Amino acid sequence: MVLEPSWSADRYGNKVPVWDRPIRRPYVGRLFMTASREEEKYRDAAVDVFTLLLPPSAVITHHDRLLCGGRRFEVLSVQPRRLLGRPHHLTVRLRAVEGWDTDGPS
Repeated sequence: MVLEPSWSADRYGNKVPVWDRPIRRPYVGRLFMTASREEEKYRDAAVDVFTLLLPPSAVITHHDRLLCGGRRFEVLSVQPRRLLGRPHHLTVRLRAVEGWDTDGPS
């Protein structure tokens, strides 16, 4: 499930995402883990990087989040892949962080 935020302005006029009631879009895709590491600078946190393959018609940007299997992922990048000159699928890089809340400042 792709989650798209609404947008608001902070006190300086910058656009910031608002996650109270995101737009939800369900898609069928293939998700697999590509990397994992633990960070212990100021807190214990596991950071996993995943790749998601979606159909070329999927609407997703680097501002969105993804819910899958009870886990929340942040979208790092979206790249369309072409085959024989036509869009074949989207390759989406995702990050899952466990051990701290990703809604706050990072």
